[in-house]
Amino acid sequence: MNILRKYKIDIIIFLVALALRLVIFGLFAHDRDYNYESFASDGYYEVAVSMAKHYISPDLAISASTPNSLRTPGLPIVIIPFIYFFDSVFGFIILQIVISSLIPVISRRLALAVNLPVVFADLIGFFMAVDVLGISLSMPIITETF
Repeated sequence: MNILRKYKIDIIIFLVALALRLVIFGLFAHDRDYNYESFASDGYYEVAVSMAKHYISPDLAISASTPNSLRTPGLPIVIIPFIYFFDSVFGFIILQIVISSLIPVISRRLALAVNLPVVFADLIGFFMAVDVLGISLSMPIITETF
């Protein structure tokens, strides 16, 4: 019970952020096909699909796995289980929404760590939870969001 009391504000901020993201996701995604071919890809999804089907194209592997500051080399590894087991990226999107719902909690904790007053830290957490840009960026599958 002490843990719930200690982290009550963090839990509320997380639940508000998660609820808003899931509601918006439900509104915009109720008629969408979550097969990996329906997304604009930058090479990562082709590599993930190839790896999930036990075949990888050398050209795709070289182009998509060339590390630089704009391309996260581990993203296909994270996508593979969702494609392999569910033949869809729907679960990956839900994972991405849950992780992005933690950002307001982390923001509040960071504000407390830099010795801002608790009221300001709470406001920062709640504003981050209802931030329209943060909510909209929690849904598309792009390499910069994960």
